[in-house]
Amino acid sequence: MAKKYNLYPIKTIKGWQGEDWDVYEERKTPTGVMIYKGWLYGSTGGFLAYILTDEIVQFLKQHRIDEVVKQLGISRDKVICFRRELNLQKKYFKLDHQWMHQHKEELLSNTFQILNEKYGLTKPQVNLYTKYLKQTLAVAPIDSKRQSLTSLKKELRYQSHKHEISQMTVPEISDYLQISYATAYWMHQQVCEEFHLSNTADNRKIHQAQYQKWLLDHKQEFFRTDIKLEDIARNFNLTKLQLIYARKRLQALFPELGKKKDVMTWVLQHRDELFRSTRHELAKKYDMTRDQISYRRYLLKQLKQNET
Repeated sequence: MAKKYNLYPIKTIKGWQGEDWDVYEERKTPTGVMIYKGWLYGSTGGFLAYILTDEIVQFLKQHRIDEVVKQLGISRDKVICFRRELNLQKKYFKLDHQWMHQHKEELLSNTFQILNEKYGLTKPQVNLYTKYLKQTLAVAPIDSKRQSLTSLKKELRYQSHKHEISQMTVPEISDYLQISYATAYWMHQQVCEEFHLSNTADNRKIHQAQYQKWLLDHKQEFFRTDIKLEDIARNFNLTKLQLIYARKRLQALFPELGKKKDVMTWVLQHRDELFRSTRHELAKKYDMTRDQISYRRYLLKQLKQNET
């Protein structure tokens, strides 16, 4: 809890610049940092001022504004004032309108690197100038795809190796140039466009079309009921999960596949053994659940009743 004294100071302490302060209010924060309020030594009257101590200075240097506000319980505006006093707060950048009009063509067309080397402008400052020129003065940018230094280096490297990488896949480009997969993918797209080659997206479409045709050619075999699921998968050199996925793809196109009609076909093929063997034996033999066997027995009973 904060200690407050109205008539006499609690104590006198040093500020961060060595000046003396009379403390009239003190508070210990959860972080252990002491917060003091008071007046400069020998002066009174008005509102109590926060005293900027060495301890608070160190805390301000080590933490972000939001953390200081939360941990020390000081308003955001006061924290910003302290940071400005310590020269920690970023300086506000003001547009130079006269200079901007004189150099508007350069601002709208040159790369960030050139503008930085020539005028010492940072990327955010260049963006502020160009935003003002484009929106306020309705000036159209000469080059809407301004390149950063990183983009420029990437483009130069692509130009130097485009003939070699035109024969490579994306992973091979990544290994050859020791670059990220994303950059290798970008280069692959660029070289495919420049040399009129099929790119990754085109190859994927071709593969999907071939896979779709293969599924359609074998759709009846995928839903065979006379052999186990594992046997069907083995016939097509697939895993069980790959076969299940293929069935789902086909059922999305042909909802009737694998439904009651196919189940009835299986029932007719195995009618002699449906009641001769136990549910457990049949389920194990045909890779089904016992409930599925029970359902097939039920269908066979209905079929026999209809026959009589």
